[in-house]
Formats: sequence, structure tokens, C-alpha cells
Amino acid sequence: MTDTPNQEELDDQPPILGSWKNLYILVLVVHAIIIVLLYLITRAYS
Repeated sequence: MTDTPNQEELDDQPPILGSWKNLYILVLVVHAIIIVLLYLITRAYS
């Protein structure tokens, strides 16, 4: 038995951050930052 991941396990991993959970958290945080920035810009120029 080897500890090296097979091709199927490698295909299931996201290209960055090591796990899908971490990638989803990053996407949600970036989305929230964009929303806040757009809100602040809207308030500044209204």
C-alpha cells in the first residue's frame, strides 16, 4: 500500500488552497469585500 494519491484524488483537489472548503471560503470573503466596497463607493458619490 502506498501513501501517494492516485489520479482520481488529484483530480478532486482544487488547484489552490488545498481543499474545496478553503476555496469556497475565499470566494465568499472576496465577494463580501466587493459588496462592501461597492456600497462605500455608492455612498461616497450619492
